[in-house]
Amino acid sequence: MRQAKGIPTTSKVPSNNARLGIIDGQPSLGLPTGTSCPVAGGAPGHILDPAATTCVSDASAKALAMWPTSTTIDPGHPDRAIFAFAGVQIVPENFYTARVDHKISGNDSLFGVYLFDDTDFVQPDRFDNLSSIHIPGGNQSRSERATRSVPAWSIPHGLGLAALTCAT
Repeated sequence: MRQAKGIPTTSKVPSNNARLGIIDGQPSLGLPTGTSCPVAGGAPGHILDPAATTCVSDASAKALAMWPTSTTIDPGHPDRAIFAFAGVQIVPENFYTARVDHKISGNDSLFGVYLFDDTDFVQPDRFDNLSSIHIPGGNQSRSERATRSVPAWSIPHGLGLAALTCAT
């Protein structure tokens, strides 16, 4: 079985203005783009836009590259935007079943069943990034089952039945 299913997803991200240091409801600093300025703790920062209301630290500006941009502003929160995308969940499932029956005599028979199910799925995170790192137990399902049945010949009339089941 193979499945590719669309998953509509939304995430809250900093607005494009907030990324530039333009915070809603605060007055502009009136400084030109590129002006150096200290931020909390004395870390280096810069003015990223002439309309900026706050200095953005250099480290924060680099970290903002990890979040996607969006032009859809979150109603009621002008410094926050909504990032929406339709991710694709890909699920290949490999499922096998095998059964063996053997008739020993008119009253006696053997049978065995083996089941194997292996599923590895890939789904993007909240920012539409696909991870190539496999997380054990996080995105894989695997099971195997084996059963065999042998009649117990020493008990008359087929009342005895020995069964062994192994599952992983």
